[in-house]
Amino acid sequence: MRWSFASILGAAALAFALPTLAGDVKEADATCHTATAILLTGDGNSEDAHWSKIREVVSANKKLTVVREAPTNRVGEVALTRFDIKHTFKGGPTVAYTVQCGHGGTCNDVAKEFHTKFPTLTPVPVVQCGDVSNVLTNPQPAP
Repeated sequence: MRWSFASILGAAALAFALPTLAGDVKEADATCHTATAILLTGDGNSEDAHWSKIREVVSANKKLTVVREAPTNRVGEVALTRFDIKHTFKGGPTVAYTVQCGHGGTCNDVAKEFHTKFPTLTPVPVVQCGDVSNVLTNPQPAP
């Protein structure tokens, strides 16, 4: 079997791209007083399955306390919150399933634990400090 230059180049590009697609969790400043970890996105279907995965990770960490409203300046407290994605792309996700934390380090830990538990889910979790209203809207507590 002969390999063409194009097929070798394509295989090399794929080998380079795969680790990039998987990637690592994008962490936020661990010292910020409010943070949001975007763990899953979707179209609003299969909500129970999404929340089940998130609850599985949160409940496994005995240092975490689930609260109803987004905490501020509180290590170890998390609120499970669903947001609508403000600027959606055609065919892209419209909903984000998140954990809001009163400490950047808490959200970083949850995001890393989630990615460790579910490494094949994409996109990889992202943690952002502060206000997320520029990209997420209509926060609703998890059922």
